[in-house]
Amino acid sequence: MTMTDKKRCAHWILFLLFVFFIGTPDLLHATQPSNRFKLTSNDDCLVCHSDESLSMEKNGKPLSLYVDEKVLGVSPHKKLECISCHDGFNPEDLPHKEDIKPIDCMTCHKDAKIKHLFHPQIFQSNSNSTGKDVNCKSCHGTHDAKPYKNIARSSSILVCAKCHVPQNNEYNAGIHSYGLGAHEKPSCINCHSAQITKGSFGSDKVRLKTAQQELCLNCHIDTPENKARFTVNKGFIPEPTKNTHSKLIASGNGEAAGCVDCHGSHKISKTDDSTSTVVAGNILNTCGRCHADQKKEYEGSVHFDAFAKKIKDAPVCSNCHNEHKPLDVATAKVCGTCHEPVELSTEYALSNTKTKVFKNTYHGLTVKGDVVTVSNCNSCHGSHAIVDSEKPASSVNKKNLQATCGKCHPGAEADFASGNIHKTPGKVKKPEVKQTEEPGTSWSGTFLMIGLIVAGVALLIGLVKIIRKKKSV
Repeated sequence: MTMTDKKRCAHWILFLLFVFFIGTPDLLHATQPSNRFKLTSNDDCLVCHSDESLSMEKNGKPLSLYVDEKVLGVSPHKKLECISCHDGFNPEDLPHKEDIKPIDCMTCHKDAKIKHLFHPQIFQSNSNSTGKDVNCKSCHGTHDAKPYKNIARSSSILVCAKCHVPQNNEYNAGIHSYGLGAHEKPSCINCHSAQITKGSFGSDKVRLKTAQQELCLNCHIDTPENKARFTVNKGFIPEPTKNTHSKLIASGNGEAAGCVDCHGSHKISKTDDSTSTVVAGNILNTCGRCHADQKKEYEGSVHFDAFAKKIKDAPVCSNCHNEHKPLDVATAKVCGTCHEPVELSTEYALSNTKTKVFKNTYHGLTVKGDVVTVSNCNSCHGSHAIVDSEKPASSVNKKNLQATCGKCHPGAEADFASGNIHKTPGKVKKPEVKQTEEPGTSWSGTFLMIGLIVAGVALLIGLVKIIRKKKSV
C-alpha cells in the first residue's frame, strides 16, 4: 500500500468515527453523564417549568411545577443551575421520573446542624418527634429562598408562626413584641438560635436554666453597652449572679427558679401590667408555685389581710425580697420602708416611730454592727405569718412574749419582757414637784415681798431728797 493509500485510509477512518459519534450522542453521554448535566442550563428547564399550569399529582394531591423566573432571579441561589440541587435523574427523560431524590441542602450548608439545633427533626435525629414535619424549605422557601439576614429579624416571626401559632399569639401579647422598637425587639431566631428549650438538655435542669439566664442577660444585664443599645432604660439587672436563685442554680440546684420560671417565656409582660406574672396582684401565686409553705403562712398575716382588701400599698413577696438582688434580712431597714414614712403611717394608722426607735435599742445597734445572730424584726414578729399583737396567735401578744423572748434568752421570766421593747433604757428623770402653796406664803415669796418693799422705800427717799434740793436752789 502506497503512502497515498495510507493517507486516504486514515482520512476515511477519521470521517467514520466523526459520523459515528455525531449520530450516537446517547452513547457519548452514557459514558460521560456529568458532562451531559453540565450542558443543561436553567433556560432549558424553564422551557417547560415557566408554564404556570404545569403540575403533577403526588400522594393524591396536585403539585405545581411552576417556577417564576423573576423570583429565581433574586434568590441567593440565582447563580446555581437547576441541576445543582435537582439531581439523581436524567433531565432529558420526559416526563421525569416521579421518585426523584429529595434535595439535600446540607450538601452545601454543612453547618446547618449547628445553626438549627432547635429543629432536630430536620436531620432525623429525633425519630420520636410527634410535631409537624419540618425541613429546610418549610422555613427558607424553595426558589424564593430568603437569606438568613432577612429571616433573623421580624420576618422570622411570620415564618415561625406558620407552625407555632399558640407561641406566636403569646409573643404578640408580650412586651418583647409591642414595647420595643422594630430594631430592638427580639425575634424567634434571636432567642432560639441558642439551646434554651427542655429538649436541648433532657433532664439536666441546671444546664437549661443556666443557658436561659445567660440568654436573658445578653440584653438585661446592667451595663453601659446595653443602656446605649436600647432606648428603654428599664429592666436592667445589676449583679444578677449574686441573687439567691442564681446562687442556688450555680450550686447545682435545678429546682431553683430561673428567669422563665417567674417571667414566662413567650408572653413576658411589663411589671405593672395586670396580666404579668410578677405584678403585685399575681406574684403571690407565682412565688407560691415553689414556696407553698411560705404562701400559706402569709395568707394568715396582717399583710395578706390588706392584700385581700386590694390595698395598693399592701406588701407582697417582692416588697421584702428583691428577686434580682442578694436577699436582704428582714431588719428594720426593710420593714422601715413601710413603717417609717409619715404618709403611710397617717393613711393606715400605723406607728412610724417604732422602727426608728428600735435602731437605737440594744438589738438595733447590734444589728447595725452586722451581727446576724441578734434579734431583728422578724425574730420577734415572724416573717410571713405576722399577726396583730392583740390576737392570741401573735408571737408578740403579751401572753406569748415570755416564750418569744425565751427563744434567745432561755429562762426568761414573765417580767423579762414587761418593758417597752422598742425603747432604749436610759437615765430616769425625777418628776418635777408642783407648787401647791399660794403665792406669797412660801419663803421664796416672803423674801420677794421684803425685797420689793425695801426697794420702794429707797426709791421714795431718793425722790424726797431731789425735791428738797430743787427748792433750796
